Amino acid sequence: MRLEDYPATFQAADAASAAAQARHFALVLVNLGAAFLAACCVALSSAWPQPWGGRFGYAAALLLIVAVGVLWVSRARRDDQAWFDSRAIAESIKSSAWRFMMRAKPFINLDGTAAALAFADQVRQIRAARPGVEALVNKYLDVAQPDVTPFMITTRECALQERKSLYLEQRLLDQRQWYQRQSLKNEGSKNLYFWVVVALQLGAVGVAIAQWRPLGVGVVGLAVTLTASITAWTQARRHDDLAQSYALAVQELGEIRARIEMGVTEDSFSESVVESEAAISREHTMWMVRRKRG
Repeated sequence: MRLEDYPATFQAADAASAAAQARHFALVLVNLGAAFLAACCVALSSAWPQPWGGRFGYAAALLLIVAVGVLWVSRARRDDQAWFDSRAIAESIKSSAWRFMMRAKPFINLDGTAAALAFADQVRQIRAARPGVEALVNKYLDVAQPDVTPFMITTRECALQERKSLYLEQRLLDQRQWYQRQSLKNEGSKNLYFWVVVALQLGAVGVAIAQWRPLGVGVVGLAVTLTASITAWTQARRHDDLAQSYALAVQELGEIRARIEMGVTEDSFSESVVESEAAISREHTMWMVRRKRG
Protein backbone atom coordinates (compact mmCIF):
# COMPACT_ATOMS: atom_id res chain seq x y z
CA MET A 1 0.00 0.00 0.00
CA ARG A 2 1.47 3.33 -1.08
CA LEU A 3 1.80 6.31 1.24
CA GLU A 4 -0.61 8.36 -0.89
CA ASP A 5 -3.30 5.69 -0.43
CA TYR A 6 -3.50 6.52 3.27
CA PRO A 7 -5.55 9.43 4.69
CA ALA A 8 -4.09 12.91 4.18
CA THR A 9 -3.99 13.48 7.95
CA PHE A 10 -1.97 10.29 8.42
CA GLN A 11 0.56 11.47 5.85
CA ALA A 12 0.83 14.86 7.58
CA ALA A 13 1.21 13.39 11.07
CA ASP A 14 3.77 10.87 9.78
CA ALA A 15 5.86 13.68 8.24
CA ALA A 16 5.49 15.84 11.35
CA SER A 17 6.62 12.97 13.57
CA ALA A 18 9.71 12.28 11.43
CA ALA A 19 10.67 15.96 11.43
CA ALA A 20 10.26 16.32 15.21
CA GLN A 21 12.24 13.13 15.82
CA ALA A 22 15.10 14.36 13.62
CA ARG A 23 15.21 17.71 15.45
CA HIS A 24 15.13 16.02 18.86
CA PHE A 25 18.07 13.71 18.19
CA ALA A 26 20.00 16.43 16.38
CA LEU A 27 19.84 18.57 19.53
CA VAL A 28 20.88 15.60 21.68
CA LEU A 29 23.91 15.03 19.44
CA VAL A 30 24.89 18.72 19.49
CA ASN A 31 24.61 18.79 23.29
CA LEU A 32 26.75 15.68 23.77
CA GLY A 33 29.22 16.74 21.07
CA ALA A 34 29.70 20.20 22.60
CA ALA A 35 30.28 18.69 26.06
CA PHE A 36 32.89 16.28 24.69
CA LEU A 37 34.70 18.99 22.73
CA ALA A 38 34.72 21.11 25.87
CA ALA A 39 36.45 18.27 27.70
CA CYS A 40 39.01 18.09 24.87
CA CYS A 41 39.70 21.81 25.19
CA VAL A 42 40.11 21.51 28.96
CA ALA A 43 42.67 18.75 28.46
CA LEU A 44 44.55 20.83 25.90
CA SER A 45 44.45 23.98 28.05
CA SER A 46 46.30 22.19 30.85
CA ALA A 47 48.83 20.64 28.48
CA TRP A 48 49.73 23.51 26.17
CA PRO A 49 51.70 26.61 27.11
CA GLN A 50 50.30 30.11 27.06
CA PRO A 51 48.74 31.78 25.22
CA TRP A 52 47.27 28.61 23.69
CA GLY A 53 46.37 27.13 27.05
CA GLY A 54 44.24 30.13 27.91
CA ARG A 55 42.59 30.14 24.50
CA PHE A 56 41.62 26.49 24.87
CA GLY A 57 40.20 27.34 28.28
CA TYR A 58 38.01 30.04 26.75
CA ALA A 59 36.97 27.64 24.00
CA ALA A 60 35.96 25.07 26.63
CA ALA A 61 33.83 27.66 28.41
CA LEU A 62 32.17 28.67 25.15
CA LEU A 63 31.41 25.06 24.26
CA LEU A 64 29.91 24.43 27.69
CA ILE A 65 27.70 27.48 27.19
CA VAL A 66 26.64 26.01 23.84
CA ALA A 67 25.85 22.67 25.49
CA VAL A 68 23.74 24.32 28.18
CA GLY A 69 22.04 26.54 25.60
CA VAL A 70 21.16 23.56 23.41
CA LEU A 71 19.81 21.73 26.46
CA TRP A 72 17.62 24.72 27.27
CA VAL A 73 16.41 25.01 23.68
CA SER A 74 15.60 21.31 23.62
CA ARG A 75 13.59 21.59 26.82
CA ALA A 76 11.75 24.67 25.57
CA ARG A 77 10.95 23.21 22.13
CA ARG A 78 9.83 19.80 23.42
CA ASP A 79 10.48 18.14 20.09
CA ASP A 80 10.32 14.78 21.82
CA GLN A 81 6.72 15.42 22.89
CA ALA A 82 5.83 16.63 19.39
CA TRP A 83 7.39 13.45 18.02
CA PHE A 84 5.36 11.24 20.39
CA ASP A 85 2.06 13.04 19.82
CA SER A 86 2.41 13.19 16.04
CA ARG A 87 3.35 9.51 15.95
CA ALA A 88 0.31 8.68 18.09
CA ILE A 89 -1.98 10.53 15.67
CA ALA A 90 -0.42 8.81 12.66
CA GLU A 91 -0.63 5.31 14.16
CA SER A 92 -4.22 5.79 15.39
CA ILE A 93 -5.40 7.02 12.00
CA LYS A 94 -3.55 4.23 10.21
CA SER A 95 -5.21 1.65 12.42
CA SER A 96 -8.63 3.19 11.85
CA ALA A 97 -8.02 3.26 8.10
CA TRP A 98 -7.35 -0.47 8.06
CA ARG A 99 -10.45 -1.16 10.14
CA PHE A 100 -12.44 0.95 7.69
CA MET A 101 -11.07 -0.89 4.65
CA MET A 102 -11.57 -4.33 6.21
CA ARG A 103 -15.12 -3.51 7.42
CA ALA A 104 -14.04 -4.24 10.98
CA LYS A 105 -15.54 -2.71 14.10
CA PRO A 106 -16.69 0.04 14.41
CA PHE A 107 -17.34 0.11 10.65
CA ILE A 108 -18.63 -3.44 10.19
CA ASN A 109 -22.37 -2.79 9.74
CA LEU A 110 -22.23 0.62 8.05
CA ASP A 111 -22.81 1.37 4.40
CA GLY A 112 -20.19 3.28 2.39
CA THR A 113 -21.40 6.79 3.15
CA ALA A 114 -22.04 6.17 6.85
CA ALA A 115 -18.67 4.47 7.23
CA ALA A 116 -16.86 7.38 5.54
CA LEU A 117 -18.60 9.87 7.86
CA ALA A 118 -17.76 7.74 10.89
CA PHE A 119 -14.12 7.53 9.81
CA ALA A 120 -13.90 11.31 9.28
CA ASP A 121 -15.33 11.77 12.78
CA GLN A 122 -12.69 9.43 14.21
CA VAL A 123 -9.95 11.45 12.52
CA ARG A 124 -11.31 14.62 14.11
CA GLN A 125 -11.43 12.97 17.54
CA ILE A 126 -7.89 11.61 17.21
CA ARG A 127 -6.54 15.04 16.31
CA ALA A 128 -8.57 16.77 19.03
CA ALA A 129 -7.05 14.47 21.66
CA ARG A 130 -3.60 15.98 20.97
CA PRO A 131 -4.09 19.71 20.39
CA GLY A 132 -0.44 20.48 21.15
CA VAL A 133 0.69 19.38 17.69
CA GLU A 134 -2.23 20.78 15.68
CA ALA A 135 -0.12 23.49 14.08
CA LEU A 136 2.75 21.10 13.34
CA VAL A 137 0.49 18.54 11.65
CA ASN A 138 -1.26 21.28 9.66
CA LYS A 139 2.14 22.43 8.40
CA TYR A 140 2.50 19.14 6.51
CA LEU A 141 -1.17 18.64 5.60
CA ASP A 142 -2.13 18.69 1.93
CA VAL A 143 -5.67 20.05 2.11
CA ALA A 144 -6.30 18.99 -1.49
CA GLN A 145 -5.98 15.32 -0.49
CA PRO A 146 -8.89 13.45 1.19
CA ASP A 147 -8.88 11.49 4.42
CA VAL A 148 -11.01 8.79 2.81
CA THR A 149 -8.95 7.97 -0.25
CA PRO A 150 -10.20 6.22 -3.43
CA PHE A 151 -8.03 3.21 -2.57
CA MET A 152 -9.70 2.89 0.83
CA ILE A 153 -13.17 3.01 -0.73
CA THR A 154 -12.29 0.50 -3.45
CA THR A 155 -10.71 -1.89 -0.96
CA ARG A 156 -13.72 -1.72 1.34
CA GLU A 157 -15.95 -2.82 -1.53
CA CYS A 158 -13.87 -5.93 -2.28
CA ALA A 159 -14.99 -9.44 -1.42
CA LEU A 160 -13.98 -10.99 1.90
CA GLN A 161 -11.17 -13.15 0.48
CA GLU A 162 -9.62 -10.21 -1.37
CA ARG A 163 -9.70 -8.05 1.73
CA LYS A 164 -8.25 -10.85 3.83
CA SER A 165 -5.37 -11.38 1.41
CA LEU A 166 -4.67 -7.65 1.26
CA TYR A 167 -4.71 -7.32 5.05
CA LEU A 168 -2.40 -10.28 5.57
CA GLU A 169 0.12 -9.11 2.98
CA GLN A 170 0.10 -5.33 3.26
CA ARG A 171 -0.78 -4.78 6.90
CA LEU A 172 -0.03 -7.71 9.18
CA LEU A 173 2.94 -9.17 7.29
CA ASP A 174 4.32 -5.75 6.41
CA GLN A 175 4.07 -4.60 10.04
CA ARG A 176 5.57 -7.85 11.29
CA GLN A 177 8.52 -7.57 8.92
CA TRP A 178 9.06 -3.97 10.01
CA TYR A 179 9.11 -5.03 13.68
CA GLN A 180 11.56 -7.81 12.84
CA ARG A 181 13.91 -5.47 10.96
CA GLN A 182 13.81 -2.93 13.76
CA SER A 183 14.38 -5.59 16.40
CA LEU A 184 17.49 -6.87 14.60
CA LYS A 185 18.70 -3.32 13.91
CA ASN A 186 18.37 -2.26 17.55
CA GLU A 187 19.95 -5.50 18.78
CA GLY A 188 22.91 -4.85 16.48
CA SER A 189 23.23 -1.23 17.60
CA LYS A 190 23.05 -2.25 21.26
CA ASN A 191 25.87 -4.77 20.81
CA LEU A 192 27.98 -2.36 18.74
CA TYR A 193 27.81 0.44 21.32
CA PHE A 194 28.43 -2.04 24.14
CA TRP A 195 31.70 -3.23 22.63
CA VAL A 196 32.76 0.31 21.74
CA VAL A 197 32.30 1.34 25.37
CA VAL A 198 34.17 -1.76 26.58
CA ALA A 199 37.04 -1.02 24.18
CA LEU A 200 37.26 2.60 25.33
CA GLN A 201 37.27 1.60 28.99
CA LEU A 202 39.93 -1.05 28.47
CA GLY A 203 41.95 1.45 26.45
CA ALA A 204 41.66 3.99 29.28
CA VAL A 205 42.91 1.37 31.75
CA GLY A 206 45.90 0.61 29.53
CA VAL A 207 46.71 4.30 29.07
CA ALA A 208 46.45 4.90 32.82
CA ILE A 209 48.80 2.01 33.60
CA ALA A 210 51.31 3.13 30.96
CA GLN A 211 50.87 6.76 32.07
CA TRP A 212 50.78 7.76 28.42
CA ARG A 213 50.18 11.48 27.88
CA PRO A 214 50.66 12.38 24.18
CA LEU A 215 51.71 16.03 23.95
CA GLY A 216 50.96 16.24 27.67
CA VAL A 217 47.23 15.63 27.16
CA GLY A 218 45.36 13.50 29.72
CA VAL A 219 43.86 10.86 27.41
CA VAL A 220 42.17 8.91 30.23
CA GLY A 221 39.82 11.77 31.03
CA LEU A 222 38.87 12.12 27.37
CA ALA A 223 38.16 8.38 27.09
CA VAL A 224 35.94 8.51 30.17
CA THR A 225 34.08 11.53 28.80
CA LEU A 226 33.58 9.88 25.41
CA THR A 227 32.31 6.73 27.12
CA ALA A 228 29.79 8.77 29.09
CA SER A 229 28.63 10.52 25.91
CA ILE A 230 28.14 7.24 24.05
CA THR A 231 26.26 5.77 27.01
CA ALA A 232 23.97 8.80 27.12
CA TRP A 233 23.31 8.45 23.39
CA THR A 234 22.40 4.76 23.70
CA GLN A 235 20.06 5.59 26.57
CA ALA A 236 18.37 8.21 24.43
CA ARG A 237 17.94 5.71 21.58
CA ARG A 238 16.81 2.89 23.95
CA HIS A 239 18.13 0.13 21.70
CA ASP A 240 17.77 -2.64 24.29
CA ASP A 241 14.11 -1.92 25.12
CA LEU A 242 13.16 -1.58 21.45
CA ALA A 243 14.90 -4.81 20.43
CA GLN A 244 12.93 -6.77 23.03
CA SER A 245 9.53 -5.12 22.49
CA TYR A 246 9.69 -5.44 18.70
CA ALA A 247 10.63 -9.11 19.00
CA LEU A 248 7.57 -9.72 21.19
CA ALA A 249 5.37 -7.90 18.67
CA VAL A 250 6.68 -10.17 15.90
CA GLN A 251 5.66 -13.21 17.91
CA GLU A 252 2.21 -11.87 18.77
CA LEU A 253 1.37 -10.91 15.19
CA GLY A 254 2.48 -14.34 14.03
CA GLU A 255 -0.09 -15.94 16.33
CA ILE A 256 -2.83 -13.60 15.09
CA ARG A 257 -1.96 -14.36 11.47
CA ALA A 258 -3.00 -18.00 11.89
CA ARG A 259 -6.40 -16.99 13.25
CA ILE A 260 -7.00 -14.60 10.34
CA GLU A 261 -6.15 -17.29 7.81
CA MET A 262 -8.62 -19.72 9.42
CA GLY A 263 -11.50 -17.21 9.58
CA VAL A 264 -14.24 -17.75 6.98
CA THR A 265 -16.91 -15.21 7.95
CA GLU A 266 -17.14 -11.43 8.07
CA ASP A 267 -17.60 -11.52 11.84
CA SER A 268 -14.58 -13.75 12.52
CA PHE A 269 -12.43 -11.68 10.16
CA SER A 270 -13.57 -8.47 11.85
CA GLU A 271 -12.66 -9.84 15.28
CA SER A 272 -9.22 -10.90 14.06
CA VAL A 273 -8.56 -7.49 12.49
CA VAL A 274 -9.58 -5.78 15.74
CA GLU A 275 -7.24 -8.11 17.65
CA SER A 276 -4.39 -7.41 15.25
CA GLU A 277 -4.86 -3.64 15.38
CA ALA A 278 -5.07 -3.79 19.18
CA ALA A 279 -1.73 -5.64 19.29
CA ILE A 280 -0.10 -3.04 17.07
CA SER A 281 -1.61 -0.19 19.09
CA ARG A 282 -0.51 -1.84 22.34
CA GLU A 283 3.10 -2.03 21.17
CA HIS A 284 2.99 1.64 20.20
CA THR A 285 1.45 2.62 23.56
CA MET A 286 4.18 0.72 25.41
CA TRP A 287 6.78 2.46 23.23
CA MET A 288 5.41 5.86 24.22
CA VAL A 289 5.38 4.95 27.93
CA ARG A 290 9.01 3.80 27.80
CA ARG A 291 10.06 6.92 25.90
CA LYS A 292 8.37 9.27 28.38
CA ARG A 293 9.90 7.45 31.35
CA GLY A 294 13.30 7.66 29.69
